[in-house]
Amino acid sequence: MEGGGVVAMGMQSTPDCFQFDDFIARTCTAAFTLDADGRVATWSQDAEELLGYCAEDVVGSPATALLAKEGDRSDLTSRVVSGLSRAGRTTLRHQGGSDIDAWLRLDRVPVSGETAHIWLVTMADAESAKYADMGSALLEAMFGGSKIGLIVYDSDLRVAFANTTLQRWPHLSDEQLTGRSPSEVVSGAQADAYERGLRYVLRTGRSIISAQWSNVDSTGAIYGRTWTDSIFRLEDQSENSLGVADVMFDTSESARSRGRLALMSRAIKRIGASLDVEQTVAEFCDMLVPQVADFVAVDLLEPPGQELKAYAIDPNTPMRRMASKSTQELLTAEIPPQGATVWPPESPQIDAMYEERPVVIRKLSESSEWYATDPVWVSELLDIGVHSAMAVPILTDKVVIGVATLLRWRKPISFETDDARLVEELACRTALSIDNARRYDTKNHIALALQRRLLPQCIKTHSAVEVAYRYLPADDSVGIGGDWFDVIPLSNHRVALVVGDVTGHGIHAAAAMGRLRATICTLTALDMPPDDLLFHADRVTRQLGEGADDIEDPADISETCSWGTIGATCLYLVYDPASQRCTIACAGHPAPMIIYPDGNVEVPQLSASPPLGMNLLGLSSSSADMELQPGTSLVLFSDGLIERRDRDIEAGMNILQRTLRHTEAPPERLCDLILHTMMGTGGPLADDVTVLIARTKAIPGPH
Repeated sequence: MEGGGVVAMGMQSTPDCFQFDDFIARTCTAAFTLDADGRVATWSQDAEELLGYCAEDVVGSPATALLAKEGDRSDLTSRVVSGLSRAGRTTLRHQGGSDIDAWLRLDRVPVSGETAHIWLVTMADAESAKYADMGSALLEAMFGGSKIGLIVYDSDLRVAFANTTLQRWPHLSDEQLTGRSPSEVVSGAQADAYERGLRYVLRTGRSIISAQWSNVDSTGAIYGRTWTDSIFRLEDQSENSLGVADVMFDTSESARSRGRLALMSRAIKRIGASLDVEQTVAEFCDMLVPQVADFVAVDLLEPPGQELKAYAIDPNTPMRRMASKSTQELLTAEIPPQGATVWPPESPQIDAMYEERPVVIRKLSESSEWYATDPVWVSELLDIGVHSAMAVPILTDKVVIGVATLLRWRKPISFETDDARLVEELACRTALSIDNARRYDTKNHIALALQRRLLPQCIKTHSAVEVAYRYLPADDSVGIGGDWFDVIPLSNHRVALVVGDVTGHGIHAAAAMGRLRATICTLTALDMPPDDLLFHADRVTRQLGEGADDIEDPADISETCSWGTIGATCLYLVYDPASQRCTIACAGHPAPMIIYPDGNVEVPQLSASPPLGMNLLGLSSSSADMELQPGTSLVLFSDGLIERRDRDIEAGMNILQRTLRHTEAPPERLCDLILHTMMGTGGPLADDVTVLIARTKAIPGPH
């Protein structure tokens, strides 16, 4: 073997090796003919060597005289009279009187141009007889009876012979292959590569083994005819090239199975990863076009944002077109328009949802159900070449939530049962992802509503400060966080400003935020110094965290934090407009920025301190005391403003400080400026963002 090729048949081998030439020689038989009456008409030299009779001895005599057994004689006579062929073992009588075990075949052969006929009799001795059946079966298999395709090209690469198996393949049906070129045998994107392979074998004599070819279109669909072949050169006794032979095995089903498994593997990784209904449906369509269908549309019975529920399907219920995709950009507009869609009761879509199984239309032109749906629409589909369609229900736990409509026009093969099974499996996985996305969306809406309800509904005008604030919730895929802020009036015109952030996301983080906010407000009423207030808030926070152990479902606490204790950062400051002094206390929260009237920006130096609920050593919270001129702006914020995936907290602090320097904007405009600079183009937020700005005022001492 050289270069992956196969050595020609004339190779040397040991005597024990089985040779194909040997096999053919052993199956060669002697032959003679009979006339219509069963008498010997011609006698061959091989027949004389086998039985010992010369032509003069047997020509004109009944053929039954050559048989040793009476039963075989009567069978031969009856078959000649009735015109039936015969093949099998028998016993022949040698001229010397001995019996010969042999294999005999009787075939009726019409005489060209005449109504008469003759009989061809072939026979072999016992040694050859044991190979005769095998040889006959081999030739029958190679030239028509098996699934093996055989095609022979001459030295000009024109088809000299193709067996009947090859001619039954769909892409070659009803064609006369003899004389055709390779490009007329193999069509599609791989035609040139196939012809180059034939010329390589013809030129070099090196065989190509197990090459895979396909007649699929340029879309790369998994539903074309695929075969594996072996190509070798034909040579005469002088090793001159006579042509090439191609032995083909149809491997379409295994190729389709591999394609379906690969598609399912990609779908498992991709569909539903976003927890977004529209994106999930769009991913489902992307997986099917163009690999399975030329067009896919998905209609859902319920809009996103609601939990799934069991209900009776009403054919008149509008369905929302969530996504569609086509191999032709303009075709999407020609299918029933985006938005509300109502499928008539007779439509395959309603049947698929009622019966909870796919409905396959192999020939659209013969489907009365689709004509009943909308004759004009179906006529338009037929005009653009749509020939096959399928409706697949989208359901989970036997609850139908929608239907997918698939069409084919570029792919010549109609939808089959395997296609329906594949799409049904993908639809089930998509339904589960839609269910998860809707439940998550509902849960996120509840958390957002709770969060907004627990935050201050409005901030009243205060004599000590001019206030503005902004709150932006995190992206739906992350979940609502636990940010909060407060402006709390105190005695003697003083005011307390609070910004905090509970660890985690979701409903439990929002609930914990509400409880901490209420705790801070309660402790504020005791009018204690800021650092003492945070010390007592830490103890209350730890008590709240201990209550989390009593939750029946431990999974419920996972959205809040990974430990059994609730954690939160908090910045608390008190401003006195009479003395114009500000006292700041911090528990693990970013320090505020102070914008002085001259435009300079300062970040107070606060020593590191643990968040609320994490101060296990009973340390005092970090605090600072300073005097502020009237018109000084205090900028309080959560870490979501300065920290992002692509930048750390220190870099965010530097950007914010540069933004605030030398700005004279009022608090409302300053909030907008901060968000525009720090949030960029307004992409998805990984965490809540809170900004609270207070511009100080002064009140004379006598007042």
